[in-house]
This record gives sequence, C-alpha cells and structure tokens, in this order.
Amino acid sequence: FVPHLVLAPLFALLFIGLVRRYVNCEEVSSIIASTFFFSFFLYGLIADSLVGVFAPYEKQVIPIVLWIIVVWGGGRFLIGSKKLESVKTQLTEFFNILSIILVGTVSFMIVKEVATIEHEPPHFATRALVESSVFVPQNDLPDVYYIILDGYNRNDFLKEFMSYDNSPFTKELTAMGGFVAEESFSNYHCTLLSLNSSMNLEYLENMQPSHYSLLKGMEQSLVTRVFKRNGYATVFVCSGHHRNVFNEFDVLVQEPVTISDFSFVTWHRTPLRPFIEYVKLNNDQRQIAGAFRNLRLQMLSSDDSRPKFVFAHVLAPHRPYLFSALGKPINSIGEAKNLSVEAAKKAYCSYLQYVNRMVLEALRHRKSARGQKPIVIIQGDHGSCLAFSVPGMSSKDRHWGALSVLNAYFFPPSIEKKLTRDITPVNTFRILFSHLFNLNLPPLNNRAFFRAPESVLKCVEVPVSELALRKVCK
Repeated sequence: FVPHLVLAPLFALLFIGLVRRYVNCEEVSSIIASTFFFSFFLYGLIADSLVGVFAPYEKQVIPIVLWIIVVWGGGRFLIGSKKLESVKTQLTEFFNILSIILVGTVSFMIVKEVATIEHEPPHFATRALVESSVFVPQNDLPDVYYIILDGYNRNDFLKEFMSYDNSPFTKELTAMGGFVAEESFSNYHCTLLSLNSSMNLEYLENMQPSHYSLLKGMEQSLVTRVFKRNGYATVFVCSGHHRNVFNEFDVLVQEPVTISDFSFVTWHRTPLRPFIEYVKLNNDQRQIAGAFRNLRLQMLSSDDSRPKFVFAHVLAPHRPYLFSALGKPINSIGEAKNLSVEAAKKAYCSYLQYVNRMVLEALRHRKSARGQKPIVIIQGDHGSCLAFSVPGMSSKDRHWGALSVLNAYFFPPSIEKKLTRDITPVNTFRILFSHLFNLNLPPLNNRAFFRAPESVLKCVEVPVSELALRKVCK
C-alpha cells in the first residue's frame, strides 16, 4: 500500500513535467495530464466490456491498441487545439470538482468502514473454559502439523460431479498410517468461517460475524494459544493468503511476494493489465510451490528440546488452477480462471493431482522428534467453488459440493480410536487436546452451515443428512 502513495504522485509529476516540455501553458498541460490519468485508470471498464476480465493475452492487444490510438490522437488534438485556450479555465474547474468528488467519496467510504469495525475481539465460550483450566506440563510431546488444502472436496463428490476417482490418493494415506474420515464435511462454507470454527473449537453462534471479528478470531485462535501455553513453538507456512492474520505465530515461512493483492487490483484496471497478470500468476505459482517446499522442510527439521505446531494454509486446489497434474505451470490467468464448467472441472482435477503428489511427498519426509511420531491433520476448509457457480444445481447438491471435504488424520492409536468416519473439523482439536493435554473437551454434535442469500458471512443451518456419503463411493 505505502509504495503506491509514493509512486503514484511521482509518476503524475513526471508525466506533467513531460507534457510541459511540449505545452507552455501550465493549465493546458494539467488538463492534458488529467485526461490521460482518467483514461489510464478507467481503461479496465472499457477493456472488460470488449474482451472480458482475464481474457487471453492475444485478445487483450485489441483494447490496448485502441487506447493508445485514442490517447495519442486525443493528446495531439488537445495540444494543437486553439479552442482549448478559451475553455481551459472551465475545464480546470471541472477536473478540480471531479477530483474533489472522487476523493471525498473514497474518504467517506473509508471513514464509514472504519466506524463500523468492531474493536472488541470476538467471544468464544470454549476459550474461557480452556484458559481457566490448570495446565500440567507434559514431556515428550509430538510435533503437530495442521495442513489446510483450500477447496479440497470429498471423494464421493469428486467421483459423481467431477468424474474423477480420488480413492488411490486416500488409500495411499491409509497405507501410510492415516485415518481418512470418509463421511466428513466442513462446518462452514468459506475459509474465514470454517477456520474460525475449527481453530476456536466451537460453532460461531455466539459471535457477530464481520470481516474484522473473523480475522481477529483467526489471529487470536485458541489452538495457537493452547499450543504456546504447552511450550510449543508455532510456525505458519503461508501460500500468500492471510499472511498478516496469523501474527501470534512465532515464525512466518513464506516465499517473497512479488505483487500484493492491493497492487494487483490497482494496476489491473490499467493498460498494464497483461504485464500485471503475468506478474501475479508467476507470484501465485511461486507461493503455492514454495508452500509445499517449506512444508517438506518443516517436516524434515525438528528440535529435540521443544515441540512445534506447524499450520500450513495452502490455497490449492482452490481456483485459480495454477498447475497441471505433472506440475507444469499454467500460462495465463485466463487459462486458470476464465473457464467453462466442464473445463473448470478438468482443470480442478488436474490441479488436485498435483496437490496430491505434493502432500504425499511431504508426508514421506515426516521425522520423529523426542521419540514421538509427528501428528498430522490434513483438511479441506470447504469444498470446490464450482458448487457455487454451476447453474441448475439443486440446493442439496450445492450444499454437498460446498461442504464435503477431505479430512485425514495421522494420530497415535490411543487418539485415533476416538475418531469417527463423520468427524468434522470443529471437533478435531477438541479430541486432540483432550488426549494430548488432558483438557475436558467433549465432542460437539456435527452441524453444517451454508451462506444466507443476503451475505457470505451470514449462515443458515443445513440438514446433516444432505451431506451423507453418496453411494458412488460406498
């Protein structure tokens, strides 16, 4: 954000200075510069109407060439126009008023947003119960890895809706000593709600879900606090999403960021769009590949003097679908995002195969520490976004697609026997903490919530029966 506050005015001054070399009148040069900047940042609206958002690179040439012709021709006309001298005062006043309106509108929106932010952290009943408990120091605690694969569906949905058999992967997890909850589902339909529930060990009925409260709930999660209280080092392996949320972790592991989301949104509306898309795509691919590489390195390393909790949030196989099954990078954002339903299904399943290979490779690098095998939890936070976009889908199938998720555990036998085929993420750490730290956290009844029509952060409860395992995988 800060570089924009510096670079944008410098760019504006540089351009105005360049125009002044050809135009002696300060007012005229300012009018020409203002016209250029308005056309520069409004370019995206015109390009979207001509070729669409995230169009292939070859199609984006047309609006860029048209923009250059219009800007060049318009600039030459304004510089040589004698009429401009007679109306320069009126045009200057027009641009001044327009600038005041735009700045005022944006300022009002910022003030309004800040004024509505809840400054009190969210309240979780389980947190008060756990933090009032007596913690008994434990010896020889295992390392714990919590791996979130964003948008990873359950096998039955993949088989019926995507026509893809994912059972070889889950069978491999079982062969490696894991327990796959074949009937599991997410408790919520989106990342912010799902992770707040699983990392605070309860449903979100006692909080007013706003963007601020949900971010705070993740930043100050009960899971992180319990691990820290028991002497764990905490590590967040980031793939570029929610980088600034998990500030309470001791260590953040992430690849260098080439372009921020703010920069991308800003410059994607300009004629620099193809270049910005290329930079963004390259950055996202490095983030995903780097997250899996960093996860492997974390599993290879251990500290015999102190256990660690590693939370890895990998934004895959969530859209955009960045890699092929063999790990070949996709060439354009349009190829990764702008797809028909059938093409998106194929791209999702191909990306899923890449994710599967990376997960299995990481698991093969598990290393025992302090005489204890590491505990590994692999979960989808919600189902595929295709469940939201396919027209004509019944509400029952939409719930099934948005909420059915992969849920696998590598637990010691004493804890694994407490797991059920339909365990949901809200109970993951309730079961683990009850046995690992002797906390009294009985499992909650399985429940699921789907977005309400008026807001993605408001939910309505859906019948658990709609999320039962479909016959195709039984």
